Amino acid sequence: MRLTRGATPRGAPFTITFDGDPIAALPGETVAAALSAAGILAFRHTASGAPRGLHCGMGACWDCLVTVDGRMGQRACMTKAKPGMLVTGAVPDRPAPLAGTPRDGAVLTPDLLVVGAGPAGLAAAIAAAEAGCDTLLLDERAEAGGQYLKPAPAHHLPRPDRQHRQGDTLRTRALAAGVTILHGAVAWGPSRPARSTAPSPCTRPRPRGRDRRHRRRPQPRHPPAPPHPRPRCA
Repeated sequence: MRLTRGATPRGAPFTITFDGDPIAALPGETVAAALSAAGILAFRHTASGAPRGLHCGMGACWDCLVTVDGRMGQRACMTKAKPGMLVTGAVPDRPAPLAGTPRDGAVLTPDLLVVGAGPAGLAAAIAAAEAGCDTLLLDERAEAGGQYLKPAPAHHLPRPDRQHRQGDTLRTRALAAGVTILHGAVAWGPSRPARSTAPSPCTRPRPRGRDRRHRRRPQPRHPPAPPHPRPRCA
């Protein structure tokens, strides 16, 4: 969200368009932050006409979906605003491709792949890198820190609070340790199927009959209180 007290913008504002209206945005802030600062709360409407807008603010609820430059289904709270960006709450008649043509890219083979650059992911990547592992850290956000240690990329904070200081420390330490951080990355199928065919404790069939004698429920120490009599009406 856009800060209004105790912070200064990092750059000059620019203009995006929402449903044909010009909206001022700051470098580094999301589409949702720009729309909210302009007083726009409903970003789109459902098929029944119900308004939908910014709810969780961290890309989990998918309520703030908008169409950006013809690409439908974009989360406003996760999409960075860019000069000249065309945003609308309606689904276009001819949606633009969500991504370009896939190409053969570089194959990365790190010693350790960490998915998620929140506090735990940053700490794990730092520990591995400082121990000598070639560590790759993936996150779908534009900055590391997750929701708890989320930085303020659109503002200068003269007096950052403890969470911002902790996030800055972890990000600086990760880069100093040699962690490679890829932002805007989505992981799918990062692991191979297990070779073992033995059932896991979660998929193992539950014992029945005599095999269940060892799974006794604990008995209450005191007998349950008798039920209260139901009131009668004269």
